[in-house]
Amino acid sequence: MDAPLLFDCLNENFSRWEDGRELDTDDPRFRDEEFSNEYGFVTADEYGNRGFYVQRFLPDWRTLEDEDSDVVLSIRATNEAVRGLFDAYLTLLEDLLRARTAYAELLCGYVHAQRKYLNEAETANCFTDYLRATEKRGGAWARVESSGTLRLSHEVLRTKEDGDMLCETYRFDSLGAFLYVDFFRGLYRWRLPRRCDNCGRWFLLEGGKYASYCDRPLKNEPGKTCRDVGARKRYGDKCRTDPVWLVYNRAYKTHYARYMKKQMTVAEFERWSAWAVEIRTDAEDGKLALEEYRARIRK
Repeated sequence: MDAPLLFDCLNENFSRWEDGRELDTDDPRFRDEEFSNEYGFVTADEYGNRGFYVQRFLPDWRTLEDEDSDVVLSIRATNEAVRGLFDAYLTLLEDLLRARTAYAELLCGYVHAQRKYLNEAETANCFTDYLRATEKRGGAWARVESSGTLRLSHEVLRTKEDGDMLCETYRFDSLGAFLYVDFFRGLYRWRLPRRCDNCGRWFLLEGGKYASYCDRPLKNEPGKTCRDVGARKRYGDKCRTDPVWLVYNRAYKTHYARYMKKQMTVAEFERWSAWAVEIRTDAEDGKLALEEYRARIRK
C-alpha cells in the first residue's frame, strides 16, 4: 500500500511535460513556491530546491522528437514505473475479489453449513468439496490461493519485562499472500469470519461457543444486539418445527397463565420450569418417547 501515486511515477521519471513555459526560457514565476497554473504547481524540497509538480500530463512533442538517449531512457523508465504501479494495483483488486468470492463461498457454503466448529477431518472434507465444485464451474477468482509469496525468518525481540524472546517474522509481498496465510491459520484455530444471520455483516468467531449472530447493537433497539434477536429467532424456529419444543412451549404458556392468575406460586412455577427442561432434554435425547413426554408435561 506504500506504492507511489501515478502522478509521482510520471513526475519522477519524465520531465518533458508541458508546464506553460516557452521552450528553453526561464520564467521567474516558476521559482515562486506559491505559483501554480493549469499544468501543476511549484514545489520545494528540504534544501530549498524548486521544482514543478505536473498534474496535467501533455507531452512536449518537440522534445519527444529528440533522439537523445537520455530522453529515450526516461520514457522507458516512465513506462516501466507506470506498468509496475498498475500491476500492483490490479493484483490488489484481484486479492480483494478473491476474498469476496472464493473465501466467502468456502466459508458460507461449506465451513459454516453445519453451524458448528469443525474438526480437522471435517474441515478437510469441506475444502475438498469446495475444490471439486470450483473446478467444474471455473471462473475468475474462484480458487482460494495466494497471489504472492511469504518469507519467514526469526528475530530476537528484546523486552525489559520478559527478557529476550525468539520470534517468527513474516514478510508478505502482496495482500493476497497475507490473507491466504491468515485465513488458513484461522481455520486451524477456530478463528473464523462469519456472516451474521441477522444483519448480514461479517464478524469473527474466536473459539468457544459457536455463534450465528454478531453482538452489534440493533439500529432500532440500541439496547439489544443481533445475538439477542438470534436467540429469540432460534427459540421461535424450534417451537414451530420441533415437536418436542412445540409441546414444551404450549405447556410453558399454560403454566405461566396459571402463575399469572395466582393459581401457582412463584416457587411452584420455578420448580415446574426446571422439571420441564429436564424432561424436554430427555425427550430430545430419545430417552423419553414423545407421547409419554407430551402426557407428563401437560400435568
